[in-house]
Amino acid sequence: MNIISSKRFIVIIALVLAVVMAATMTLTVTNVSYAENETILDESSLVIGHVSDIHYFPLAQCYRGVDDPGYENSDFFYSLTGDTKLVLESGMVLGKLVKSIIADAKAGKAPHYFVASGDLSKNGERLALIDVANSLRYLQNEVRKVAGYDDFQVFALTGNHDLYNSDGAVYSHEDGSSHLTDCVNALQFALIFAGLGYPDANLTGADGAINLTDYMPAEYWYSSFTSGYQASSNSTQIALHYYSPVLQDVASTADAGERLNKYLALGDDNNVLSFAAEVLTPANKGYSFLAIDASDRTIEDVGTAVALSEKEYLNLASSDTTHILYVTNAQGYLDTTRKLNKKSNASEIEAAYASGKMVYRATGYDHLTGGRITEGCLDWMQAFCATQTGDKTTLGEETIISVFHQNALPHWEQEDEILKDFTLYNWENTSKRLLGMGVRYALTGHMHASDAMAYTDAEGRTLYDFETGSIISYASPRRYIEIARKNLGGKLGEKTSSSVIVMENIKEEPSDDVFNPAVVWDQAAFDAATTLSAKLASNPAFEMYVRRYDMLSVQTLNDYITIDIYSRLLDRVLNHFVSDKMIDNLKGSIEGLLVGENSKLIIGSIDLSDLGETLWHTADYIIDTVLYDLYPDGKYPYKGETYDSAIEYIKAIIYDFVDKKFGDDSIASTVNPANSGKLSLKDIVTFIPTAHAEGTEVKLCLTDAELQAELAYIDAHFAETDCTGMTAADKLQAFKQPTDRTFRKRMTAALKDIHEYAASGALVEDLLNTLLDPLYRNDDSLLKTLLNYKFDFNDAVEKGYLTEEQFDQLSGLFDMVNGLVPALPQLVNGLMGTDIPEDAFDIYEEIELLKENNVILGVVVDELMPILKAVAASLIGFNLTGDTLTEAVDTALHGYLTESFYVGLGGILDEILVAFATDVYADLDEKEADETVYEWLAEPYLVQPYAGFSYAGQQITYANPKTSSLVSWVGAPFNEATQQNGRVPSHLTAAFDVDNPTTGYVVKFYTAEDVYASFGFREAGCECIYNTVSTSRATADMSLPYIDSTATQTFDGVTVTITTQTKPQYIPLIDLGLAALTHAQIEDDDDVPYVWGDRDAASANSVIYWNVTTVKVSGLDPSKEYEYDVEGIYHTSTGEDLRFSLATYVADPNGPVYSLKMKTAKPDTETSFEFLTIADIQGMIQGMYTDSYKAVEALLADERTKNFDFILNAGDMADSGKNFNQWGYALDTYEPLFANYSQFFTAGNHEGKTYAMTNFFAYATPKDEDD
Repeated sequence: MNIISSKRFIVIIALVLAVVMAATMTLTVTNVSYAENETILDESSLVIGHVSDIHYFPLAQCYRGVDDPGYENSDFFYSLTGDTKLVLESGMVLGKLVKSIIADAKAGKAPHYFVASGDLSKNGERLALIDVANSLRYLQNEVRKVAGYDDFQVFALTGNHDLYNSDGAVYSHEDGSSHLTDCVNALQFALIFAGLGYPDANLTGADGAINLTDYMPAEYWYSSFTSGYQASSNSTQIALHYYSPVLQDVASTADAGERLNKYLALGDDNNVLSFAAEVLTPANKGYSFLAIDASDRTIEDVGTAVALSEKEYLNLASSDTTHILYVTNAQGYLDTTRKLNKKSNASEIEAAYASGKMVYRATGYDHLTGGRITEGCLDWMQAFCATQTGDKTTLGEETIISVFHQNALPHWEQEDEILKDFTLYNWENTSKRLLGMGVRYALTGHMHASDAMAYTDAEGRTLYDFETGSIISYASPRRYIEIARKNLGGKLGEKTSSSVIVMENIKEEPSDDVFNPAVVWDQAAFDAATTLSAKLASNPAFEMYVRRYDMLSVQTLNDYITIDIYSRLLDRVLNHFVSDKMIDNLKGSIEGLLVGENSKLIIGSIDLSDLGETLWHTADYIIDTVLYDLYPDGKYPYKGETYDSAIEYIKAIIYDFVDKKFGDDSIASTVNPANSGKLSLKDIVTFIPTAHAEGTEVKLCLTDAELQAELAYIDAHFAETDCTGMTAADKLQAFKQPTDRTFRKRMTAALKDIHEYAASGALVEDLLNTLLDPLYRNDDSLLKTLLNYKFDFNDAVEKGYLTEEQFDQLSGLFDMVNGLVPALPQLVNGLMGTDIPEDAFDIYEEIELLKENNVILGVVVDELMPILKAVAASLIGFNLTGDTLTEAVDTALHGYLTESFYVGLGGILDEILVAFATDVYADLDEKEADETVYEWLAEPYLVQPYAGFSYAGQQITYANPKTSSLVSWVGAPFNEATQQNGRVPSHLTAAFDVDNPTTGYVVKFYTAEDVYASFGFREAGCECIYNTVSTSRATADMSLPYIDSTATQTFDGVTVTITTQTKPQYIPLIDLGLAALTHAQIEDDDDVPYVWGDRDAASANSVIYWNVTTVKVSGLDPSKEYEYDVEGIYHTSTGEDLRFSLATYVADPNGPVYSLKMKTAKPDTETSFEFLTIADIQGMIQGMYTDSYKAVEALLADERTKNFDFILNAGDMADSGKNFNQWGYALDTYEPLFANYSQFFTAGNHEGKTYAMTNFFAYATPKDEDD
């Protein structure tokens, strides 16, 4: 939890001041000691409840046969194994949540406002969302009945699962088979969640609300889960403002019928369901909410199906637009195999309406996992915030709480890099804009984890992101946040605290009719029943409690989730992704590609559409052969054992690796013998996500002393899991929780061990060997066996895959391919510009490459090696060496699988592992000896920008910057200016001006998008001030693609021209060193570069801008040394310029004043010179560059190497030439050389065809200017 709490640190004001005074930035910090004239008065306080990721799914649409023999082979079970959700029990959990908040209200502990921040359903299923909406309205009504909660309000938001979700499905009660169901669009979501932030609606039109039955029949709007529709209205003590002009118009229109007609024009755009809520209650004046529909969607040809009301259909029928419509099949399921047209199928559609059946339309949209707040929505938010400041609120400032589903900030070190879809796209720009508009708080979910994180911008303004986990995953949390507004001498202050409440159990909770007070668990009737059917009949509303009675009646909810999900997490993941079901899905995709209605089998001018069925059945035969018949008798050998399929064979290989153990054998439980010794990778995979979900991560101990101290701490503060009443089998799993004393100690020891194992490179080496030996290297490996296998398609006929007619078609296709092979060199040369000899395949005019009774893949590939070599060289610049495929692969593996590769990739995996397993500010540091873990979690803790932030002797969260005795500590340790955050210039290169090397110099460097630049120079040894030229956003030409800001100034004959451009950068996200699996986008799908203003243009991704500054100096003297410095300049909202010097940043704080050096080239009259040659410094991680620079530094200590005039760099600066981060590692680490000596660079193979050097060297020719 990256929040510093009042309990975590002892406030020592003198120490804090000393740290600040030592800060290297040239800033003035006001003394913050308690002044006698300081006063702090209470103004108001607001408590907000937060829950996220409800992921409810109706039990009526589940396959409930958990005891059926075929249950684990069903579509329904397969849908569960790829996730960590309690789906069957989700209704019980939702009911318990609602009742718990009502109980809190009756005890005077409930929040004033309650927010559900998205992913309310499993996968956007309409009925799931309707049940959740009715539950939340029931909650709203019941809490309002409690004295003091008359104006209680619930706000519901969308998540990525809730809108336009094509994965929505219902399941057969007979066999668990999956059937597509309708989801909802923006209009339907707003109507379903009426009264929960969206305009009021009900089934009768009472109180002037929209009558929902004018849109859909009454039964559309409820189910038995809530025993009918629960009507509730928005509080009269909130003022709602909508981002969508349509929604705003709906809310402003008096006539309910007219409001519904206007609703129909809402549309599907991003952020369309966003709204602001201004609190009007006199006691809570000064608070507002920004509830943002941030979940991204993408345009598709067909997209998700949603129900179409008859009113909407009549509008469509009279329009000129075309739409794809659907009806239900004979079984009552949505049938998307028949696409209907409103004109040619009008009679069928109208008959469906007349009989009360549903009609659906394709929206043309599908959901994305990630989220974004578009620039247009941010502008609307800023305008709203501006109206809430000044005279409209007390103390001249509003307390504004933002809410969205995706995280506002990354919550762990590698989150944005590894899981880019879990933070908002362009999150840093969004955070800066939120802070600029005065928003300091965000409530989010999405990650199924409970944590709080802080981000402080260059002005010292802090944004807090409170992430709350899923109620149907481990810990099942709800969060309560109290924000108290304080009067600090007439200016605003805030004191904000948060607590997380863990759901204890769901004992005796119904699955249906959950809020009916007459539905009560009948223990006696249950005990009297002797069969499962009788027990289900004894308590019909408690189906899942009956089915899981032996567990749920004695276990906590965390025990139950651990046993059912997390303790076998790896098994579930493998069963999901390495399974027959996964193969069936793959086959379905191939079949759809080859014989589906959208298949287009056209290669050049050759139409193969008639061969679709033949190709599909051939592919089916090949897949089954590889999976089940590749080895004699269908037995796949591995380490002396045999397996019945390739799937089980691959699982055996994986389990062989994950059974490796780490930690300390001596750690053992005193109550559970199974909870002892080293921890396997499999159990580590259990621990890490479980701890992350709850916010109880462990600490990384780097030394044995640290480890022993941490183990002693765990002994003092944790207990063993109580397994009383559990079966012997459950006891073997129940302890696998992050709060179990022994399991936590084992994990802490294991993390130290595996950290060393990964960082050394041994983890990657062992993993690759474990995989490569059985899959490729061994003579009986899977791939070598496949390459040598003879496919005889007569066998496919005998086994029923192909008919005789299809076999003849396949033979004809092979003949056609054989005839085309001799022309392959010409074809490839023409398409890719390669130079394969045109007679390379003349031999195939007489020899058949493919025969229907003798196809050996290895032989085919080997014969085509000249083509493959040319293609690999042309497309990816990779040179295959060898005459056969195995020779080429062996050579490549030998060349790349080096110690540096293992260490580099191991370092990346280590960073990911440690980041996910730990939390820099571990939550459990707060725990007191006399508290249980869950008492501690529920205890409010104060959030602050840094330890000891206080006013009038009271620790607080926020103080208006104009408060006389407090300022934001820009440059203090909690908010340092660094090269990583872009305030200090980075990626700097310097060189002679190639046009005028004796009198000119060029410098290039990067800063963050909102940080501009200055360049200053003076003669070496001069104690005078720098001659300085700067850029700024204010002087930028916004009409240019990169909004150039240029300034030129002449000083005693020396002219300096400085230009700053704002450009997208290739920032790796999932970065494997050699290549980034995902990265921020710099160009669109047509390879057109993004420019300024394209931030929202990249689907499912960010466009991350950095400022790149180029400085050109002319009029210098030949062979003369000058001193220079570059600074980042941040222009504050108050008009002050904050300056961040590179020279100061890299200087030894205890050494002399430091300046960068630049020396012009020798004149033509001097013919002797020396240069330093550098090459191949590339690496994957920072540590590799640090090590290489230390080696160079040691060489330069020799007197013979100190007098060089410039540097020649022979390339391979980065493992991946496009990788902005690796260039930063290189240039910033080698700054003593590259910033102080002229450097000339030539691209190596790792930079080949990336044009990356043009991004970092001022003299390189940009791609679009290259002839």
